[in-house]
Amino acid sequence: MGTTDKEPTLTQNPRGSQGLGVAGVRAWQRFGVFCFLLAAAFAVPLSKWAGFAMKSETFSYVLLIPVISGYLAWLRRPDLWERVGPPSWYAIVPGVAGLGLLGGKAWLTSGACSLNDYLSWTILALVCFLWMGGFLLLGWQGMKEVCFPMVLLACMAPIPDAVTQGVQDFLKMASSEPAAWFLWLSRIEFLREGTMFYLPGITIEVAEECSGIRSTLVLLLTALLTAQLLLRRPWARVFLVIFSVPLGIVRNGFRVAVISWLCVKISPSMIHSPIHHQGGPVFFVLSLIPLFYVTHLLRKREGPAPQPKPE
Repeated sequence: MGTTDKEPTLTQNPRGSQGLGVAGVRAWQRFGVFCFLLAAAFAVPLSKWAGFAMKSETFSYVLLIPVISGYLAWLRRPDLWERVGPPSWYAIVPGVAGLGLLGGKAWLTSGACSLNDYLSWTILALVCFLWMGGFLLLGWQGMKEVCFPMVLLACMAPIPDAVTQGVQDFLKMASSEPAAWFLWLSRIEFLREGTMFYLPGITIEVAEECSGIRSTLVLLLTALLTAQLLLRRPWARVFLVIFSVPLGIVRNGFRVAVISWLCVKISPSMIHSPIHHQGGPVFFVLSLIPLFYVTHLLRKREGPAPQPKPE
């Protein structure tokens, strides 16, 4: 009987040669333990942060940021195990920044300090320490793979009071301009003095609660996520994010104009109607139509995605 000698077949490790996938898994496991210990160290501020967000009318969206960041990192999971490297000296920068923020927080809490400002400094320090751990345990290679989700975590920190007030004042004045345009198009007679609109039978002021700061911030975050997930080129991503700011201003001006029109055409009591107090989500959904349409145009402008070269 004849025998046939079969040459041994070489199989390649799908996670990379030399056990790179195993090393990557272990690196991410160590990073997970580090995240758990960091969360335990910041347990008190995190509990205050969650309670603050659930009661806040402006910053309730921050509770979604860790979930969104985790999901975006999960989408990158096929490459995560192979994209780890040695500890990076870049860890020094966020580490020093985190210590500086904790020092600033201690200085703030020594005097009069709002809960919002306290959480702004503390949560941002937490994120800095998280970046530090990422550079130490995952290296520069690993941090590049999850760059956007890690940067997005900075949005967990509420905006400080002084900045919030400045943004609200800007949005009040900026939203008054498109509101005047829409009222002029509707052919309603009115007089305007800054953020005050004198209409037949009623006077309407674009107050702080009408500035639309929460909807504008959420629209900005939506544009960031849409750009990251659906667009490839940096110029297209930057354009979409910038476009979301005037879009939010026009949206809020349109809302003011609609409420004003209802007060004049139907009854001044419409100022107390649900469309005024609970109508924000409706106008937010309307603003998504031009946002996604511009995204569609940008995708067409980018052209088809390049095909991978055959090996």
